[in-house]
Amino acid sequence: MLLTHSRGPVLVIGGVIWLYLFALGHRKIAIIIPFAGLAYLLLMWADVIETGKWIERGSTHRIGIWMQSWDLISASAKSVLIGQGGLTEYAFRLGNGNFVKSPHSLFIANQLYGGLVATVLLLGLIAFALLKAIQGYHRSGNFVVCALLLFGLGVCIFDYRTVLINLSHEWVSFWLPALIAAAGWPQVPVKERETAPAA
Repeated sequence: MLLTHSRGPVLVIGGVIWLYLFALGHRKIAIIIPFAGLAYLLLMWADVIETGKWIERGSTHRIGIWMQSWDLISASAKSVLIGQGGLTEYAFRLGNGNFVKSPHSLFIANQLYGGLVATVLLLGLIAFALLKAIQGYHRSGNFVVCALLLFGLGVCIFDYRTVLINLSHEWVSFWLPALIAAAGWPQVPVKERETAPAA
């Protein structure tokens, strides 16, 4: 994800690492991270360090796309309740004059195409997966499943169109952690694994 130079996933990775440090009890280190980020932004603003392609690429027009999506969502009570339908195609105009066909947010797209019905189902799925991931963390002390799930959900804020997708990188970042969490992996607590006699 870091090698893609995509800003959304990098920000989400930073957020998950920050939560992980809190979960491990390293709160002093976690508190330093936001201040380090702010210092980095100030140094960029003062032209002390180069921004590279991270900032120079300019806007990704996410806010404009989301506002256009919201206009479509709020067009009628029917649109709010059951959406526009999964096969509906829209062309969202970017600030630079180009067009894209995706709302670039799974949560907004889910509401746009499936309405409140789809949104409630998606939030139920997410809540169940998060519950299972948290239970797994308390049972085993392993934060990996929580990290995978939080990363996938964070990326979904900035990208994707639907949860019903073929096997792809999108499937791996959303469905795989959700399924792992739902399965309750790992089942055996860490301490029990460590003290189990060798076969």
